[in-house]
Parts: sequence; C-alpha cells; structure tokens
Amino acid sequence: RPDAQLLAATAATRLGDFAVAAALAGEALQRFTSRADVDGRMRTLNLLGVIGFERGRLADAEEHLSEALNLAYRLDDSLAAARACNNLASVVHLHETEIDSAGTATMTAPETLPVPAASVVALRPGGLHLMLVSPEELNEGDTVTLTLTFRDAGRKQVKAKVITDVSEVFG
Repeated sequence: RPDAQLLAATAATRLGDFAVAAALAGEALQRFTSRADVDGRMRTLNLLGVIGFERGRLADAEEHLSEALNLAYRLDDSLAAARACNNLASVVHLHETEIDSAGTATMTAPETLPVPAASVVALRPGGLHLMLVSPEELNEGDTVTLTLTFRDAGRKQVKAKVITDVSEVFG
C-alpha cells in the first residue's frame, strides 16, 4: 500500500534516515502514479522535496516541491485550508497542543485549519502554532515573515515572533 509506504518514509525522514526515506517515498510515488492518485503523488513529492533539501540536493528538492505545489493548486489544495511556506526552515508543521487532565501536553498535526471568512485564527504557544524544523539561525525574540497560502484567499504575509523556550507555556 502506497499510503503505508509514505507513512514509513515520513517516519524515516523524521529519524534522519534519508536513504531509506527516499527509497520508500520513491516506491510510494510509483504506486500513487500507477493508481492515478494525484493527492498521493502531491504528498509524496512534497516529502521527496524535503528529503532532497535535507540531503543537500537542492535541485531535486526544488523539482519535487515545485511539482507538489503545482498538484496542490490543481487539486485546489484539498488537504489543507492553509499552508505555510518560508525560506527559514526545511519543514513547517502546523501543530495543536492539548493538555489533558493530568497535565500532560501532547501535540497533534491537524490536517486542515479552517478559517471562516472575516474571522481570525490565533496561532500561539500552548495552542495552534507553527513549528519550524531545522530552522536557520533564529533567536528568541526575532521577528520573521511567513507567507500563508489560503485555498480561497491566496497568499498573505504575516509577522511572527520566534519563541524557542516554551517552558513557561507548560509550567
């Protein structure tokens, strides 16, 4: 199953085993392509772009990420209402922090972030937030500009404060 291969490739990427990740993602891409699964191809190409970036193969990364972005536009970005992109990190994750009754914090990655028209969604530590993975030299308190891409509203630039020490958030 290509979905299982993509999941395993994602896990290998997070563990830093990029050779295994690339092999698994390559197999998943072949299977998604043979099934004419455009959404699966988009997700796999995105991961291959990240893997290429992490391996220092920037031409491969650009090719895969560009193709993934083209497919996302073609699909009208069915997986997420908003995506973040920037040049400060290799990967940007949308996370939501939840604290259970025992005080244990866990993070989940929502698949979508609905933003109703004329409304505001706040991103902050301890709740919905963006996590930059492998960020370039960012320091506590720096302000960065992120470009958020919305399915219906296009691209919007926002400023965000860098927070590296979240110990206050969780007590």
